[in-house]
Amino acid sequence: MRSRHSEQSQSCEGGVPLDPNKFGGYGFAINTEGWDTKREPTHNCHDQHKSGLIPTNLENDKAARLRQTVKDESGKMHQIGEIDFMDGNGFHKVMDIFDSSPNPWMVDRTFTRQSHIFGLEIMALVILQSGM
Repeated sequence: MRSRHSEQSQSCEGGVPLDPNKFGGYGFAINTEGWDTKREPTHNCHDQHKSGLIPTNLENDKAARLRQTVKDESGKMHQIGEIDFMDGNGFHKVMDIFDSSPNPWMVDRTFTRQSHIFGLEIMALVILQSGM
């Protein structure tokens, strides 16, 4: 989220971000038993990897909905990850973390205003398939 992948310039070397114009954003991923997240300070460079378990294991070929919210709260990036197991009980919060040391370009209000991104929430429907 808050991606600048399409902006041209240098990439990174050895995991060191070289170009604030290519901030990749904050990711949220799931597997059958848990979640993980990482920050992408510059395209294809990752840090701040965190992970955890989910309350109910996901099953192959069964749908679930994901919701990720990332918002600037007093200079810290608040990241929330939720899963709806499609069981009638709605979303369950599985991730609630803060990036307390974002670089200045990660909370750049000029960029977020130009992109119409102030606090961003993304929802997706996923179906896990065996062998993938």
